[in-house]
Amino acid sequence: MKEIILVPLPNSYEWDLEKEKLILESISEDKKNRLLRFRDVKDRMRGLLAEIIIRETILNEYLARNEELVFDINEFGKPFLKSHDLNLQYSVSHSSEWIVVAFSNHSIGVDVERIRNFDLEIAESFFATEEVHLLYSEADKDFSFCKLWTLKESYMKFLGKGFYEKLDSFAIDYTNEPPSLIRSENNDSPRFDFLEGISGYCLSICSESLEKPRYCVLNHKKLIHNFLNRIN
Repeated sequence: MKEIILVPLPNSYEWDLEKEKLILESISEDKKNRLLRFRDVKDRMRGLLAEIIIRETILNEYLARNEELVFDINEFGKPFLKSHDLNLQYSVSHSSEWIVVAFSNHSIGVDVERIRNFDLEIAESFFATEEVHLLYSEADKDFSFCKLWTLKESYMKFLGKGFYEKLDSFAIDYTNEPPSLIRSENNDSPRFDFLEGISGYCLSICSESLEKPRYCVLNHKKLIHNFLNRIN
């Protein structure tokens, strides 16, 4: 299993507040309180949709009961399913208009970012020397910088360490197909995948599994409808 689920963020006027209340009552009190602390409704929408993707996938694939699901984080903040021994790992990312969750039976990391202006200072300060040299030679530095950033962050999430892993402690050749590690202090050789076709965004996956990922784009209304039907 290696599945990537993408949900486009709806406009605020498309968001059903009554259904939001029902969903908030179906998740943990801690998660509910954290989501309600967001002042921006779009931040709450992103967090809640990611939570629904995770729960709906587990309920659908493993026939678990929603009230039995308990989640936790490791020492570096990576989330995992604590209540069931399902050999399932997942990774969450969202950026502006997209919410993405990656699932696998092996360690996995995902990152999605909106393409912005190339930041030379960030690249020189935090990226590996080999990567900076590659970026200098690119015609489209904005795209290449974003692609490399998502690949690096997906790798750090794959390791389960997030930004506790220094950005220059490893190097990725993003020009390869698929992308590959140039060097790393870790004894690993994960598979990288980069998703083409999301206009204005870069999306990268890093996984221990060598199989190609399966991508699925879901409408938020259908996702919420299926989840509420399943738990009621």
